[in-house]
Amino acid sequence: PMVIYGAMAGESIAKLLIAGFFPGILMGLMMMALLVAMAPFYGWQAKRRASVTQIFATAKRGFLPLMAPLILIGGIVTGVFTPTEAAAIAVCYALFMGMVYHTLTWRKLLRVLKDSMLDTSIILFIVGASSMYSWVIARYQVTDAIVEWMGSTVSSPLVFMLYVNIFLLIVGCFIDATPALFVLTPVFMPIVKQFGIDPIHFGVIMVFNLMIGLVTPPVGTVLYTLMRVTGLSLERISIAMIPWYVPLAVTLVIIVLFPGLSTWLPIAILGR
Repeated sequence: PMVIYGAMAGESIAKLLIAGFFPGILMGLMMMALLVAMAPFYGWQAKRRASVTQIFATAKRGFLPLMAPLILIGGIVTGVFTPTEAAAIAVCYALFMGMVYHTLTWRKLLRVLKDSMLDTSIILFIVGASSMYSWVIARYQVTDAIVEWMGSTVSSPLVFMLYVNIFLLIVGCFIDATPALFVLTPVFMPIVKQFGIDPIHFGVIMVFNLMIGLVTPPVGTVLYTLMRVTGLSLERISIAMIPWYVPLAVTLVIIVLFPGLSTWLPIAILGR
């Protein structure tokens, strides 16, 4: 999602990836706090601590998979390769891990290639349709009309952010993040610049909102993945998700109110 937003908004993808670091840490801490609070009510008991031997054995097994995001994000941030080249490197690295762990057969490889072709064709269709949509918006000056309306009805950037968050949370419930980013980013960017909001900060907020939509019915794709993995019904998973919306909402509010969480680290590492 960060790569898509960066491409559509014309912003540095490296800065966007770095900008998500502190918000991601904050979200993890919020969820850990909820887990600690819920444990007594559900009777969850702590298991015995893992031994040093077990820790090293687990780290050894997971070393190669854990290196994948470090190589990809590190390469993009440091400028060793572009996001497009990172995709090719990710494929090569996945093939390498499949051979090392002996989990990749020719039959599985053919199935992966088939699924990748289908996914890529869908994404390219969305890109083409969104490009036409962007042209129509520009041709009929839809963005100018929205900017004028927002300027007359919204008094401050904070009020604008409130409207945007509500809108994106609703959109995320019904539309997947990828098409939403392709369609909405060109609409929002002129308004964001008019209000003087940092595009990197706005990108983190936009992606975070749409990611909440991934775990929100009725179209939350992550919920359907959980259904396949766990064998539970959508209703049970949706009910179990209710408490987890609280830390997500709190994290979102903090990110909106404190832009430095998103903007400080990219500026410190890459400059303005």
